[in-house]
Amino acid sequence: MDKDIFKLLLDDPPEGMKQIEVLFGKKIIKRVSQFIKNNELLKDVIQNVYVDIFLYREKIVTNNNPLGYILKMARNHAIKALKKEHITLKAPLKELKYHTADNEVDKSLMRSEKLEQVLLKAEELTEKERNLMHCVVKEGLNNKEIEEKLGLTAQDVRNVKYIAFKKLRRHFDALSKD
Repeated sequence: MDKDIFKLLLDDPPEGMKQIEVLFGKKIIKRVSQFIKNNELLKDVIQNVYVDIFLYREKIVTNNNPLGYILKMARNHAIKALKKEHITLKAPLKELKYHTADNEVDKSLMRSEKLEQVLLKAEELTEKERNLMHCVVKEGLNNKEIEEKLGLTAQDVRNVKYIAFKKLRRHFDALSKD
């Protein structure tokens, strides 16, 4: 029975997709929701899974366990989405200048207060961290260029960069809670 449904993907793709959605849709949703709790992200991931089912229908049909293959695809999509979301949650320092208040009247006041707080926090960094952050944020240099400019080893650049970003993120997290 199941093999016939998956063969229907090759013979009549739209009908095969409908049958898979009807018969296995809940399993796919359950598999993805094991990883993702956000409903909007869940919808996007499930949509991507169905797109991949359509694109890779030949591989699915020839697989020994087509349903397992589909559920594995769903899991992989969920994990990729979580990684992508985690990466985008880290606020890059270049985007701080775009942080604005909801109220247009308080916009300039909020900006000046945040700038003062950032400058105060930047003064707490060591000289090496300040120089490195200047190279990263203002000049946009990569690690290799920073090594050459500041005369540091590759490991020192990574360590100092990690510590500086950690200090600033901790400070910005405290600011966002206020």
